[in-house]
Amino acid sequence: MHYFADLHIHSKYSIATSRDSNLIELTRWAVLKGIRVLATGDFTHPQWSAEIEEMLEEAEHGLLRLKDEYLPDIAPLPGGFGPGDVRFILNVEISSIYKKHGATRKVHNLVFMPDKDSMRKLNARLDRIGNIRSDGRPILGLDSRNLLEIALEVTPESFVIPAHVWTPWFSLLGSKSGFDSVEECFEDLSPYIFALETGLSSDPEMNRRVSSLDNYTLISNSDTHSPSRLGREVNIFEGIAGYQAIREAIRTATGGRTGEGRDEARFIGTIEFFPEEGKYHLDGHRKCSVRLEPSQTVAAGGRCPVCGHVVTVGVVNRVHELSDRESGDRPGFSPFWRMLSLPEIIAQTLGVGRQSKKVDAIYREILSKLGPELDLLWSLDLETVARKSPLIAEALKKVRDGNVIIQPGYDGEYGTVELFSPGEREKLLGQESLLPGHKPIPAPRTRSKPVARKPREKISPKIDCVAPELAAVELNEQQHLAASVFDKPVLVQAGPGTGKTRTLIARITQAVQNGIADPQHTVAVTFTRKAAQEVRDRLAEALPEEKAEQCWAGTFHQLGIRLLKFFADQGICPPPDSILTWDQALEFFVESIKSAGMKVPGTHRSMLETISSCKQKLIRWDRCENPELARAYSLYQQHLEKEGLLDLDDLLMKPADLLRSHRDQAEAFSRTYARHLCIDEFQDTNLAQYSMVRSLAGTDGAGLFAIGDPDQAIYGFRGADRRFFLTFEQDYPSVCKINLGTNYRSKAPIFKFSRHVLDHTGLSENLTAHRQGKAKPKIVHVPTEVYEAEFISRTIDAIIGGTSFFSKDSGRAEEGSGNYGFRDFAVLFRLNSVGDALEAKFKSSGIPFQRARKSSPTEEAEAYDPRAESVALMTIHAAKGLEFPVVFIAGCEDGIIPHIVGNGDGPDCTDWDEERRVLYVGMTRAADMLYMTYSTRRVFRGKVRELPCSRFISETRKDLCEFVKPASKARPRSPHQCDLFD
Repeated sequence: MHYFADLHIHSKYSIATSRDSNLIELTRWAVLKGIRVLATGDFTHPQWSAEIEEMLEEAEHGLLRLKDEYLPDIAPLPGGFGPGDVRFILNVEISSIYKKHGATRKVHNLVFMPDKDSMRKLNARLDRIGNIRSDGRPILGLDSRNLLEIALEVTPESFVIPAHVWTPWFSLLGSKSGFDSVEECFEDLSPYIFALETGLSSDPEMNRRVSSLDNYTLISNSDTHSPSRLGREVNIFEGIAGYQAIREAIRTATGGRTGEGRDEARFIGTIEFFPEEGKYHLDGHRKCSVRLEPSQTVAAGGRCPVCGHVVTVGVVNRVHELSDRESGDRPGFSPFWRMLSLPEIIAQTLGVGRQSKKVDAIYREILSKLGPELDLLWSLDLETVARKSPLIAEALKKVRDGNVIIQPGYDGEYGTVELFSPGEREKLLGQESLLPGHKPIPAPRTRSKPVARKPREKISPKIDCVAPELAAVELNEQQHLAASVFDKPVLVQAGPGTGKTRTLIARITQAVQNGIADPQHTVAVTFTRKAAQEVRDRLAEALPEEKAEQCWAGTFHQLGIRLLKFFADQGICPPPDSILTWDQALEFFVESIKSAGMKVPGTHRSMLETISSCKQKLIRWDRCENPELARAYSLYQQHLEKEGLLDLDDLLMKPADLLRSHRDQAEAFSRTYARHLCIDEFQDTNLAQYSMVRSLAGTDGAGLFAIGDPDQAIYGFRGADRRFFLTFEQDYPSVCKINLGTNYRSKAPIFKFSRHVLDHTGLSENLTAHRQGKAKPKIVHVPTEVYEAEFISRTIDAIIGGTSFFSKDSGRAEEGSGNYGFRDFAVLFRLNSVGDALEAKFKSSGIPFQRARKSSPTEEAEAYDPRAESVALMTIHAAKGLEFPVVFIAGCEDGIIPHIVGNGDGPDCTDWDEERRVLYVGMTRAADMLYMTYSTRRVFRGKVRELPCSRFISETRKDLCEFVKPASKARPRSPHQCDLFD
């Protein structure tokens, strides 16, 4: 009996992957696809390996399965294949970047391990070599040959398969950084390589034109970054589904090898993309939309006929370069089948986007009638399909026959495969419905040119969820205006809960859909990687897939990397190959200082933080007035440059300097990649970031869109300067200023109280609350921080409707609605020391929580998982940009909120306005309920201190909030016990 195996995927811990790429969702989609064996991917990542350890258990024949308690709730499809039948094989993709034979090599390899113990040992080895923690696909300066050696030393049962071997930039045979043969790469260990992964841009027939690859089995996998894309390329086996069986079936499938695998399992072949659909099939230059056949590349001298830039040599050309046969259609090798995915077939039949809800609904209905997708595509007879859906049968026949219309991909652009010629699809749809029993779906109207929508009247969106601005069917008047002005710079002040991200997405979507902006010319810069991923996810829902993927979204640091790569391509600076994390930079700084025999005043951390601040302000070491700082800065920077390293602040300072000093190249980058530049959280930019924006936007700022809120500027201590927001009009006199004035998040009492706290600054804009309510924010006075933690945990217990039998029996949960889950609660604090007592209480209460202890608020925010069913404990700074139905702000005492720097022991350096904004940000995270607690006594800075209630609360109008002092409640059956608050 045959089964399908996808042996190359990625988890949610890899860069640019779906947040749904977890073991449960992967299992769910494996059932829908009909995949029996699935790679784990990414097992070197500590968090992913921990999930593998926890959630997967040993199954038969050396594979793993999801434990019963984690199995997704999905019924088996026709044929009986269900979640309990899915098996996992341990593997990881390693990116090796290293120098060899006088050239820089960039090769991706798949490493397979037979069991968890071997996985642990390999992780320990690689952890000593490089950083395996930042990305599910780690980048190591490790020779591919040495990686193979390490794997074999861990266990001889391991095996390595070079990944997507023809991809120009990162592969064994790639035109840009690969080798000309397997032997050149793996040298003496080449006999241990017995298979190659073809990749999306090639198929076995192309590979078989190179006779040196005859002895290698050609496998194909999805390399997916999203569960729904599983199996877009997949392997077909027959026999036992087991680690050794699969290994031996692959090893013995080609080249006359023999082994036990032939008796246990047999490699049948692969299901492939149409290779033309791959991103790097042909040569070309994406910037100029130039696609070239190999002969055209030769005629053009290898350069773009439009701009003269060197073209990216694609897979077809590279295969031609290494081939020694005219044709790869040869007997004796495993067969393969070219396919389109079923959602793509449905989408093209309907004439809608692949991400359409209509496509998903029909997809699932077809599977419920006919069974898993891959069986339907590969082996189900067309007569059976036709009985359920004649149109799908007709489309599937076209795919199986190769009767398709193809525009090949090139230079990072996916190709397209069309099933229907003009008019053909409309004719079919006019005759019958896609599924019997459904009404025929009319063909969409076509327009000769994009039609811009007229500005709408002011609309009051319907709000009925935690993130109410997402529930609005239409943009309101201000949002629509912000998304529609493109002929001048736009500055949008977006207060909390006013739909900031929604407006930004609407602007990009409208620009792309109406032809105002080419998607590859749009850049969205966010404050965190998580925010960038949210932008990418929302664009994927709003735009066709190929256009959404072309839109770029990332942080300023990621934009800095992109700029440095661009300038490196121009020969102006070295490429940004090695970037230090903050902890690595601190270790490197200490090494630099000690090697020079220098002692710094204070701590090394504080000195490096000062240097970091200098870089953010574009201050070079030779401009530092403090001699000790200048020397430490100089030693550190010279050591970095000597080793070819960059720290995170270099990713801002160096691009800013390059953009200012190389105007022609800056304009070329902007013209090619950033004609439409959107900056999120603009109030939090520092000088280096603002300099980058100014250089890319040009003097007139056309195409520049900046959105944020100076009332939420809380990162001044890290170099951010909200004056860039406030003086934007001076920099760009033609600016269109827009104020998003409706808060859709917080109920009116919370919103009104938070605005009153902020109004003392005199900087508040007029805003209104859309949601009504009566419950006022509660100001809770407790004796100590222990009582504070107890009050918060018990209140959560009560609101949630009880978390245990004790909660019900004691009467504590009688008033709880039961409509909230744990992830609807956040407990926020200004200082991490306040969070320690809270954490201790939550550990003993049994309430699930997550607290990320990170060196910076940004890292803390990145580590927070909004999907986790747990209460969030985090600093206010990390909570910025998030929202919760119920929020507690702990430690609302003078000295803490506001955080008074010095506290009598030195000069007062407190930024009072920013401290007020910090509290405002914390309060406006709340949608339904807000509690603010302060304690009579607290252990603070090593002493028991008595601090008054925060001045920001004491000076507010008392009618806007409710002051509460927890009182005792008699417990049933315990009349002589004192309540905690007696």
